[in-house]
This record gives sequence, C-alpha cells and structure tokens, in this order.
Amino acid sequence: METARKAIDRTAEFFTSLGLPSRLSEMGVTDEHFEAMAEHVLKHWFPLETAFTPLDKAAVIAILKASL
Repeated sequence: METARKAIDRTAEFFTSLGLPSRLSEMGVTDEHFEAMAEHVLKHWFPLETAFTPLDKAAVIAILKASL
C-alpha cells in the first residue's frame, strides 16, 4: 500500500509539472449540470450497476462532487 500511495503522489506531481488540471473546478466546472451528466453516464457507458463496485446515479454525482 505504501508503494501504491507513493506512485499516486509521484503521478500527481508529474501531471502538475505539466500544468494539467487535477480538479473539475480548475477547468471552471460547477455542479450545475451534475444531474444531467450522471444520467448521461448511466445511459451511455457500460452498465455501472454490474461494475466491481456497483454505481447508481447518486454515486456518480458523489464522484463528480468529490472531483470539484
């Protein structure tokens, strides 16, 4: 687990060094359209209810909010 955390930190540092945004808010995204975005994900992506960790609309919205 320690190695994995270090790898995640190093990857984040690399992306930052390239000037890539790491949060939706850094690109001007707000939660205004999260409902519609979640509906789109559930309609057009592979079946998320059968994913390793099943996801529903509320879970997709929670992920988007955590990405702000």
